[in-house]
Amino acid sequence: FLALNVLAPYAPFVIKVRVTSRSELRTFQKQGQMGEGHVFSADLIDKEGNEITASFFGDAAQKFAPILEENAVYIMRNGSVKMVNSKFNRK
Repeated sequence: FLALNVLAPYAPFVIKVRVTSRSELRTFQKQGQMGEGHVFSADLIDKEGNEITASFFGDAAQKFAPILEENAVYIMRNGSVKMVNSKFNRK
């Protein structure tokens, strides 16, 4: 498994992480488009203590929001890694 501190954009990955906290699924109005979007996030930590926040959008948010539980360990693969956008980061 890759450590969280070596994740890179556009590179495939497999990570093993613990969910330390998570948000509720939110619905929002898509800007300039018809319809609604869905989002939720989860704070993750690996065995070395590296931390990252994962954001799930659209179908992925609806699929994983009911599944991911705090303090549970998951293996995740093949998501998209992006630098934080401070416009949307509330921390």
